[in-house]
Amino acid sequence: MKALIAQVQSWFERFLQPSRLKRLFFFLFADTTIIVSSLYAAFLLRFEFVFPAEYAAPFWAWLAALAGLKIFVLLLCGLYNINWRFVGITELKNILKCLFSVTALMAVGNALVRKHLPQWDIPYSIVLIDSVLSFGMMAVLRISKRLYFEFLAPNRRKKPTLIVGVNYGSERVIRELKHNPSQSLWPVAIVDDSKVRQQTWIDGIPVVSTLDRLEEAIGRRRIETGLISMPDASRQEIQDVFPRIHRAGVSDVKIVPKVSQFDSQVVRTNSFRLFIRICARV
Repeated sequence: MKALIAQVQSWFERFLQPSRLKRLFFFLFADTTIIVSSLYAAFLLRFEFVFPAEYAAPFWAWLAALAGLKIFVLLLCGLYNINWRFVGITELKNILKCLFSVTALMAVGNALVRKHLPQWDIPYSIVLIDSVLSFGMMAVLRISKRLYFEFLAPNRRKKPTLIVGVNYGSERVIRELKHNPSQSLWPVAIVDDSKVRQQTWIDGIPVVSTLDRLEEAIGRRRIETGLISMPDASRQEIQDVFPRIHRAGVSDVKIVPKVSQFDSQVVRTNSFRLFIRICARV
């Protein structure tokens, strides 16, 4: 019995292992479900949540046409070859372009059907509503995994991290920490002396205060790691900030080098060697 359970468990684990073929079938199935649901919902919204019996036959005909055309265009645009974990604005723009193209084609097709086969035509508003619903559901599906990793999964396991300073270097570091699942740090807040930047956001991370309230920001956010990103600061300024972070209870403090160093062989963002640890005596 134990051997059977172990075998089933092993098979199940292999089944859950990601692959290109599994991803393709998953998105094909999900998109087909979305296409059926969006068209049906479009009819319900157009006719005040009562599906008219006279549109039963046109519904199935248009569903077949829409499903085939949408999936063909999505395949043509390469939207079944995306990396689900790293879907971004570019992929969402491509989905929008694809569905806009399908909407235009379906509007032209509906005009021809209305002229030559009026019993099979549907209201133009249904084509438009269907496109909006399809885009919304397909976009949510494709960005869902990234949203999960960025907003739900990481902050349960990673160390809350404070960024000191706002500049291009801190922006790149925040992206690296948020988008690389192998990192052990998770940015939760930024402090910066610029009053203009207060209460603004960088890649979803808030600028919570100026440096004179550094200790308060650390206490409120339960910070475990501090990253000093002040490339234009003097050595004396760095020496002033470092012991303040230590006294607030944060023993893990690192410095982010200048952006010009990011592409050097010594400093690499992927391995997170871009940090130079400062000794406590500095």
